[in-house]
Amino acid sequence: MENKNTVKDAKIGNLNELTKVLSVKEQAQEQLLVVMKALGIGKIVRNLKFEKAQGYTLTFLFISLLIMRLWGKTIASATSNHFHGLCAVSKNTLYRALLNARIDWRMLLTKITLRFHAILREHQVNTNEHDTCAILDDTTFQKSGIRIEGVSKVFDHVTYSFIYGMKCLTLALSDGKSCYPIDFSLHREKGKKKDYGLTLKQQKEQFKEKRNAKNPDYACKAECDESKLEMAGRMLCHAVGHGINFKYVLADSWFTCESLIQAVRELCGGSVHYIGLTKMNPKLRYQTSKSKRPQNIHELIVRYERTASCYCRKYKCKYIQLHAKLGEQPVRIFIIKYGRSTHWKVLLTTDTSMNFVRAFELYERRWGIEVIFRECRGYLGLGKCQSRSYNAQIADTTLCFMMYQMLSLAKRFSEYEILGALFRSERDRLQVLTLWSRTLEKVKHLLEVLSREAGVDLLACLSTVAARQTADFSTKVWAHLLCDSDDYAMPDLD
Repeated sequence: MENKNTVKDAKIGNLNELTKVLSVKEQAQEQLLVVMKALGIGKIVRNLKFEKAQGYTLTFLFISLLIMRLWGKTIASATSNHFHGLCAVSKNTLYRALLNARIDWRMLLTKITLRFHAILREHQVNTNEHDTCAILDDTTFQKSGIRIEGVSKVFDHVTYSFIYGMKCLTLALSDGKSCYPIDFSLHREKGKKKDYGLTLKQQKEQFKEKRNAKNPDYACKAECDESKLEMAGRMLCHAVGHGINFKYVLADSWFTCESLIQAVRELCGGSVHYIGLTKMNPKLRYQTSKSKRPQNIHELIVRYERTASCYCRKYKCKYIQLHAKLGEQPVRIFIIKYGRSTHWKVLLTTDTSMNFVRAFELYERRWGIEVIFRECRGYLGLGKCQSRSYNAQIADTTLCFMMYQMLSLAKRFSEYEILGALFRSERDRLQVLTLWSRTLEKVKHLLEVLSREAGVDLLACLSTVAARQTADFSTKVWAHLLCDSDDYAMPDLD
């Protein structure tokens, strides 16, 4: 807290207050960049063999983009003043990195996730895989321009209206302590007329990029028109195939259907179970052992409300617990009513041995993905990229989720109770670094003035003192991030 107040109170124009910045420079520098070093982004990028012909390495560019996102700066605003010495890359170089067709952004996010898990294992952090849950949900990215590649009219469930934008299907992982995104895909909606809600003129004017079928961006763009349910199954298979294990898959009522439940049950030889709400749809029928024909939820409520209902004191609700079959899949359903409400909710699980309290508590974790969307929008600029290229949209979302994983990792090793407090603290520490660089610029200007007034050549002193400190500053920051060592120790962040 002292660092935060010190940063806000310091005024670069007053030389007598420079000590407020200098006193915390070293500590802020180490605490801010330690998480990036622990994840070993440079090693991950090299192992994935992303190609770049010349100039800055992709590792350098990725870290620059992540720091800008933490600072809340766009590429244009950050590069206009060279980010106060932290990054001297031109904006065109960074834009080209986002548009690079040869970068497999999904694999990059997957490797970061695996490194996240490796750090937890190295520090013997208790994570019970029997309680680990994968969470599926989607959110809407509103776009201001209809010429952006992949934009269509989509229905926003928050405003209950149609807007121009994209749907972001996200897969998150929750281990009971942290909830963080591990995969995503961007989709557009065809609509009833199969015209994406656009006129013929708007469809012709929309940006279209020619792609090589051998590059990762080709398959990524093809996902834009795929069904979200099919893509959800593929993302789950991708996670399991790369060693990201979980016991349950959580989703809301939109995702609950026979096809997705079947895809979940096929994972890991049937050891993964599905938990989710279901719709009160009269066409959705369940076959119970006591009925001769399948019945919908309304018929089950009428038949079993008086004879099979139970009361849960812990959550103050009444529920009906039934064994049934959805198609050929055995399920346990809980028909729930809270207090004096006349509305019923239906919670379904494929784990037929699970009791109501256990199912209820596991499903509560689904709220974690809503928190991810809110915090990423508020702090990391999720969905705000206005580039016309679909590649840039994918890259921007990946960098946002990577930054969220880094903050989640830092939160596990710190005393912060909420991610927002950690984000504000890290942003203030980054501000200390930029203030230090600006301080050196003021010192340089002061020495130049004294040289003219006193007739003494102080520029030689500048080259050996201030310039050396500036060089040491940049060297230390980037050496800290681009370290090739295999020692990824996670020091105390207090």
